[in-house]
Amino acid sequence: MPALRKYGFLFSFVLLSLAFLPLNLYVLAYFAFIPLLFTPGSPKKRAFLYYLTGVFFFSSRLYWILFLQVEPRVKPFLAVGFALMVLYLALYFGAFGFLFGIIEKSRTPTGLKLILLPSLWVLLEYIRNHGAMGFPWSPLWMSQLGDLRISQTASLLGPYYLSWLTLLVNWGIFLSIRYRRAVYALIPLLFVFASEIYGVLTLKKPTEQTEKIRVALFQPNVLPREYYDPEEWRETENAFQELNRELKDSVDLIVLSESALPGFYRFSKRAQELIGEIIDIHGAPVLLGTSDRERAGKEYLFYNSALLIDTSGRITSKYNKTHLVPFGEWLPYEDRLPFLRNINLGQGNYTPGREISPLVVKKAKFGVLICFESIFPEISRAFCRRGAGFLVNITSDGWYGRTLGPVEHFHLARFRAIEEGRYLVRAAKTGISAVVDDKGRIVKSLGLFERGLLTAEIPLFQRETFYARYGHFFPQVIMLIVVILLFIMWVRKVRKNQEEVSR
Repeated sequence: MPALRKYGFLFSFVLLSLAFLPLNLYVLAYFAFIPLLFTPGSPKKRAFLYYLTGVFFFSSRLYWILFLQVEPRVKPFLAVGFALMVLYLALYFGAFGFLFGIIEKSRTPTGLKLILLPSLWVLLEYIRNHGAMGFPWSPLWMSQLGDLRISQTASLLGPYYLSWLTLLVNWGIFLSIRYRRAVYALIPLLFVFASEIYGVLTLKKPTEQTEKIRVALFQPNVLPREYYDPEEWRETENAFQELNRELKDSVDLIVLSESALPGFYRFSKRAQELIGEIIDIHGAPVLLGTSDRERAGKEYLFYNSALLIDTSGRITSKYNKTHLVPFGEWLPYEDRLPFLRNINLGQGNYTPGREISPLVVKKAKFGVLICFESIFPEISRAFCRRGAGFLVNITSDGWYGRTLGPVEHFHLARFRAIEEGRYLVRAAKTGISAVVDDKGRIVKSLGLFERGLLTAEIPLFQRETFYARYGHFFPQVIMLIVVILLFIMWVRKVRKNQEEVSR
């Protein structure tokens, strides 16, 4: 026990790391915070130890940023960005530790504490994941994807419920050990049991009959280049010619990845001829990711876009990425603060899109998630609320090599299928491409750095899950609970002070 008290933050870091990918020993997440909870100290000391845990944790989860293939002059900015990102995200661990230290020393009834602490974690996680700086990477709920049964609750209460439940179990076990009362652990376990039952029933529920669309996904396995490279063009043409020969089935839509072709598709005759050849052979429209630009007054605005090209070769519709990678594709808020555009940290000069609207092929609506938009539940929900019958994620993760980054990126996207009750098809330039069903199960997939194609019939569901209809209902209720419980604590403290004065 002395070692646990002294090095609790290291034990918690190890348990958390094991609970997440690549091992995904999800059960360990239910115990990961207990060593930290047993670590004694003032609120400031706890804040420091929790912060340290966060630094270790996010360093291990985001190390792949350092492997980004960029020109040498940008590497120092990359290292600085990685350090700042880790130090920033760890602040939420530290804030939780500080609040825990305050609440634990208060005379708040244990029953209220049982609800308050997990709720505070969810509140902090919710704040961290929103806004222009939002980055929901390795949220606590991600650990529970290892249990597909309990993950189904994301279709009901959203992903934050899983974070709340995981902290609730940690806190309940801690209280039961400290006060030697099993009831504190029993209550969280009842929540787990109920969630598991819900998941079992959901997974067993038969899939309703609906219209389907046949989709083909091309994974060319061509490494992206930062600048024009004739070799990339040759590799791309060879890859698409090979995949063209392999595709024998009739399909309704061919999906290519983000940055599917070098340069700007709209202004490249070579790119248009290559896509035209694919369309002529298969008689199907093509969805692809590319950079695009539009004139705005005297200047041009650049977008990371998805273009839908019909069988006549026309661009019939497009979607501009609305949530750009901060410090990668743009500087946050530069659209509101023009002076930020003069600061060069090696970022791109893209502009965020303004509209989330489904694209349509053969009367089938679908939503397009470009790259890391797939880790934001709100974007998928917005597409489905506007009638999308399935989701498409296009990405180009070859920049990060065989690291954990592309793997976690894919598995985070699986939650969008669960939340919305929609199939998700994913086309990646170098992997992982996949077809994921409406329960988050992987139907088909291609691994990292494989060349190949996938075809599948995708159901066009129109039903709405509870989460799709009501969104982040659960964290909003949690916010209300936190306010009420903090108010109760304040009232109790005021009354106590008044009693002491009257004595």
